[in-house]
Amino acid sequence: MPRTTASNRIITRNQSYSLFTTVNTSYLKTNYAINPSNTIFSIGIWVLLRASVNLPTLLAQLSGSGTGRAYLYWPTVPGVITTVLDGTAIAGTKKFTQNKWYFIGISSNFNIPNVSVYYGENGAITQDINAPVAPSSNDGNLIILNNRILSNKLDGFTTEYRIFTGVAFSAAEWLSYYRDNSFSRTGLQQELLFSEGTGTTVADTSGNGMNATFNNTPQWSGVTFSKLKTAAVGRTNAVGRVTV
Repeated sequence: MPRTTASNRIITRNQSYSLFTTVNTSYLKTNYAINPSNTIFSIGIWVLLRASVNLPTLLAQLSGSGTGRAYLYWPTVPGVITTVLDGTAIAGTKKFTQNKWYFIGISSNFNIPNVSVYYGENGAITQDINAPVAPSSNDGNLIILNNRILSNKLDGFTTEYRIFTGVAFSAAEWLSYYRDNSFSRTGLQQELLFSEGTGTTVADTSGNGMNATFNNTPQWSGVTFSKLKTAAVGRTNAVGRVTV
């Protein structure tokens, strides 16, 4: 059975900008790499799936010293989320629907080995995949909104991407991170809030200077959200929104 961690508080977020990229098929190069075969990590991102496209990919790794993999994608929309870190596709059981915001988290500890995927909705974060996966060795850069061969773009909205190393968050730890105003930033390597409203660069607010870049000039539409209810709980931020 999936493990769920819940709270009676729901988060609200004031979304400041949106980025429309459907017509020019932009994707985001994080300019940051990890080797999942020897790195403990946790990655969190927010997503709204808008339309069904071929294998929409939220997060992937380009090929480097090894073969790049799809960290998070959907075979169909609506459908279940899938991860491929060792060459074998592992699917969850939660059916994600269109036009709804979700938090998605992936955590991996190569020492166990284990890979877990989490989703957040309705004030709870639930473990959807828990598998004894030893990720393949590779050191290519991570990319958001496309797959490793740049052929499976996601159609929807995304915002607030974070990657941590040295920690593999559980459902309770992901929940605590988003609930607590005084959350720890230990291990935070990159934080992208998509709040620029112009240009091709998304600033890294982790303090590590790992700015991300779009592959081409995106169309910032400047649409404003107010008090968007999202999947995790407890904290209010002004962050951006990207339509992809």
